[in-house]
Amino acid sequence: MIEQLFPKSRIPAVLALICAALAPRASEGQTPVVHAACYVPDVGVIYMIKKDGLPSECVAEDHIEIAWSESGGGGGDGTIADGAVTTAKLADGAVTGAKIANRTVTGIKIGLNAIGAEHILDGSITAADLSGGSVTAAKLDDGAVTGGKVASSAITSAHILDGTITAADLSGGAVPIPDGAITTEKLVDNAVTAAKILDDAVTAAKIDENAVSSTHILDNSLTANDLATNSVGTLEIANGSVTWDDLHSTAVRGDRILDGSITAADLGTGSVGSVAIIDGSITTDDIDDGTITGLDIKDLSIGLFDLASSSVNSDIISNGSIQAVDLDPAAVTLDSERIVGSYTTLDGAESTTRSASCPSGYFVVGGGWEFEGVPSNHYVLVQESFASDANTWSLRIHNGTAASFRIRPVITCIRVTP
Repeated sequence: MIEQLFPKSRIPAVLALICAALAPRASEGQTPVVHAACYVPDVGVIYMIKKDGLPSECVAEDHIEIAWSESGGGGGDGTIADGAVTTAKLADGAVTGAKIANRTVTGIKIGLNAIGAEHILDGSITAADLSGGSVTAAKLDDGAVTGGKVASSAITSAHILDGTITAADLSGGAVPIPDGAITTEKLVDNAVTAAKILDDAVTAAKIDENAVSSTHILDNSLTANDLATNSVGTLEIANGSVTWDDLHSTAVRGDRILDGSITAADLGTGSVGSVAIIDGSITTDDIDDGTITGLDIKDLSIGLFDLASSSVNSDIISNGSIQAVDLDPAAVTLDSERIVGSYTTLDGAESTTRSASCPSGYFVVGGGWEFEGVPSNHYVLVQESFASDANTWSLRIHNGTAASFRIRPVITCIRVTP
């Protein structure tokens, strides 16, 4: 019945007024009491909510929630509860621009294809507003894409119309040329200069026969590895230019040397070995004075007749090497002398060393000792008795008794007179 009397758009307000009129009034100064209810449009029924034992909200989406308060002084002011107006509650065209707060309409609120050119402010769309690939060829005005608009490396062969690029369009080095694409026919005569040739790119196969002359070869740049075997003949070698360092160790044979042309100055020290000397060819005149040493003389090769008179002196004879059989009985005179040293007192348990020497010109050949005052049944230990040099004899003695006694060395010396 209510829907027959009022349009749907005004039902919530009318219901609020009715409920406010029916509600009891709050006394002056009291806090207003808020009541809430839900209207069922197709039935025309109102039911209370948000009271003890009642629902906390409308039980169906198409039910309309209303609220009112008791005002002191009899003034009722019915209001619609927050969130009570759903899409179903709104009449078509009810929400105008004035009802929408600024900047509350986000992208998700706008339907697909809802915004046309008339809705967009001129010059307001920036690059940030455009998604990738959104600007197609149909969207571009003729001539709108200039060189400054094209990103580096953006244009490939697929974007260029065949046959449309002329020489004027190309900058130096702009055209990548596939390997092997430039043939002989493409080159102008003398177009390839030294700067165009990669280092080491010219191999032997690239060089024509007889094309390289002396003017093309850098001075002192040819090494032995550059020359073929037997490529250098006599005509290629300058007179006097071959030095010792240029010759291989086995390069010079006897047939290469002019007979009689080698002098002593040509021979290096130690260069002439035994095999190079003919047996019996060296004479006294060939030997320099003082050059023959003992190492040059074969053992036992010098006989009596090889020695000059008075050529052998004491310095040449090794010590101890002359035996009695080497001497002629009439050749030498032998003198001997017994030398007795001075007594020395040796106390009990003492050790000492005593020596005696031969007169000048004599050599010691033996030695011993003499004791004086040694008690009976006691012993004396002679630890050593030896020639300490060519004319001195030494004793090392230990007194094994408790008493003191005296000892002296006794030696035998000889002198050989020619």
